[in-house]
Amino acid sequence: GGVNRGTDEQVLLGNLLATQRLLDAVSTRGPGGPRIVFTSSAQVYRMSGAPKPFRESHPAVPETVYGVAKKSAEDLIRLSGFPHCILRLT
Repeated sequence: GGVNRGTDEQVLLGNLLATQRLLDAVSTRGPGGPRIVFTSSAQVYRMSGAPKPFRESHPAVPETVYGVAKKSAEDLIRLSGFPHCILRLT
């Protein structure tokens, strides 16, 4: 799981290292491996002054370290090329 408390460094490293380890594990499965379902957060959106509810078309502009960590983890998954689904929970 991810990290949502601690120092900025702990939050960033906890989320990104966990995601990279997941991708490393999936890569050992070879072609046709499992699909990744990643639980992200609404924190990837600009929270202050933004209309709610958020839509998928809403720009992802995180304002917190946790939001940056989750958005960066999403980007790692997208760049991996593995089949995936990203859920931004609120």
